[in-house]
Amino acid sequence: VCYGRGGTRPTVTDASLVLGLLSEDSEFAGGHFSLTRKGVDEAFQEYVAGPLGCGVEEAAFDCWRVVNANMSQAVRRTTAGKGIDPRGLAMLAYGGNGPVFAAIQAQELGIERVLVPRTSPGFSALGALSAQPAIDEERSYLSPVLSADVDQLGALWRALGERARHYLQAAGFAPEALRAHYALNLRYPGQNDSLAVVAAETRGLGALTFLRQELREEIAEAFHQRHEAEYGYSRRGEEPEVTGVRLQASAATPHPPLGGGVSAQRQAATACGRRRANLGDGYRETAIHRGAELAAGHFVTGPAIIEERFTTIVVYTGWEARVDDAGDYELTRVEGRAAARPR
Repeated sequence: VCYGRGGTRPTVTDASLVLGLLSEDSEFAGGHFSLTRKGVDEAFQEYVAGPLGCGVEEAAFDCWRVVNANMSQAVRRTTAGKGIDPRGLAMLAYGGNGPVFAAIQAQELGIERVLVPRTSPGFSALGALSAQPAIDEERSYLSPVLSADVDQLGALWRALGERARHYLQAAGFAPEALRAHYALNLRYPGQNDSLAVVAAETRGLGALTFLRQELREEIAEAFHQRHEAEYGYSRRGEEPEVTGVRLQASAATPHPPLGGGVSAQRQAATACGRRRANLGDGYRETAIHRGAELAAGHFVTGPAIIEERFTTIVVYTGWEARVDDAGDYELTRVEGRAAARPR
């Protein structure tokens, strides 16, 4: 609705506008257009607040709570499914909307560090530009790993290598620029999904000097270790089975320069204004910062909002955002208080 382009049902962006995380007075989407509050309150009243018997601001806050709960739970499912404790990890927030919610979700998950690239809105595009051109193909091959025919594995890898060389050389990449990851897909008997285990990494394609009978035992042990790392357990009393032969071939290409670290002296950033906003602990006058005015070493203490050209970074209460030498943001939990609760 807040885009002013005919929408009639409230979305998360509308909720962010009602909560003050976004503003009509800010340059949205790099200044290409502005958000509008016109029609937003009415939409919330009709579709959310009215049916729930609450006010518009309370309804918007409930949307914020549900969105955060859903995304935090998705992280829990993913990490718990692989036996990973997220508390020791950093959260990477990207996209236009990710940094709006990242810190509060990290707090709910026990994560104390969030990284927000300055290129956050175009992070996927940057990844596409930085990624090495690659051919990733596999062929079915079913056999208990210790009974696998090494000669047949080699024949399949050579066939895949010829295909990869053809495509990559046709794209203009010299043979000496090619890299190869030879792998086997394995699973325990009765499982549906397989895990890829790398057998060898080589420069160029075709030199299968790693092929030998002992490779089968080495692959079996590597699979047990990989399965335990991924899922928290292994079944060493069972012989894994091979389900496929895989080759990932890539071409080395230049990468854009990447900076990092924080060497600049710490300096408190000066807010450019304030507005009424609810960052999870009730409405209050909240500091607003322009990302274009922040430089390496600047830090912002929450509650605060940083408005970048194509994204908004919400620094929740108990958090601090600091700009590193590359212009990226590092959000750190500085207060060990409980996750924000509604008031």
